[in-house]
Amino acid sequence: MRYYLNLTLAAFLASNLSTAEALDFSWSGYGTLGYVRSDQPYSYQRVITDQGTFARDSLFGVQLDTKFNSHWSATIQAQVSPADDDDNRWDSKLSWAFLSWRPNDDWLLRLGKLRLPGYLNSENKDVGWTFDSARLPVEVYATSPTVDFTGISIGKTWGLVRGDLNLELFWGSADSAWRYFLRDSVPGYFAAGEYFIPIRVEVKGIVLSYREQENLFRFSFYKPSVELLDGQRWIYHIPLVSPFPGIQYYALQPELGLGTEFSTGRSEDFSVVVVSVDIGLGHDIRFATEYVRRLVKYAEFGINSNGGYTSLRKHIGKWTPYLYYA
Repeated sequence: MRYYLNLTLAAFLASNLSTAEALDFSWSGYGTLGYVRSDQPYSYQRVITDQGTFARDSLFGVQLDTKFNSHWSATIQAQVSPADDDDNRWDSKLSWAFLSWRPNDDWLLRLGKLRLPGYLNSENKDVGWTFDSARLPVEVYATSPTVDFTGISIGKTWGLVRGDLNLELFWGSADSAWRYFLRDSVPGYFAAGEYFIPIRVEVKGIVLSYREQENLFRFSFYKPSVELLDGQRWIYHIPLVSPFPGIQYYALQPELGLGTEFSTGRSEDFSVVVVSVDIGLGHDIRFATEYVRRLVKYAEFGINSNGGYTSLRKHIGKWTPYLYYA
């Protein structure tokens, strides 16, 4: 699917080269150089330790926006940031590459590589100066199996007496990596440390937003389906084995189950609900909250979660002191 979407985008761009003098180009860039150090020796959020690191918050990107006419435009964004599948490597990638068609002010169709919508800071999560906190709370922003996808998005806006109501439908897929960490070694099977399993995520969903002046209310629901790309299958049921009195363990491999029954499948299906609010309270004080409910459909021991945060912040000139609990 990504191949055909990229081919369509390339063909459209090529067909407009003859009218390059009429195109409207604009460049922009962004970047964050962040250093963080913990007072604990263990790793937090993958890379934060008492040794200090630039890898948690630093990234750099550049974006090209091309407007062909009042209805058609294209956006390409390239980024250099820590890799998703390695704790010690940086990676370059095209984070955005999509074609937009706006037949009128109320409709917007986008085709290509897009950012997964639904959160308050979905599209701008990499541009640090656009939000007031030092970093976005992982309790919410690490709950999605992918941050972008290659596919299609259709949006419709209704102008109300007060504010605007926007509905967005999206569908697509993305290749990513699922990271997990083993604290202890299992001789002959696993060594302690981090592991990265390549995955393919198919995602479809709906986002409903209401914006009234600077206040934003948003509800999102989407259905990711995650498939392992290394030939393995998801284990929906892990037997608890007791080979001897007083000894129990979870049989992470079928041969460790001593004949007990495993339940497996090719894909892991999720349901994700996101509820978000960002409102002004007067005197340059703003209140924001986001709640995420993630539910795994089949797995007996799935990564189900409830996550959220609540924040208060006050703009004082160029400074914004804030307080949040996640």
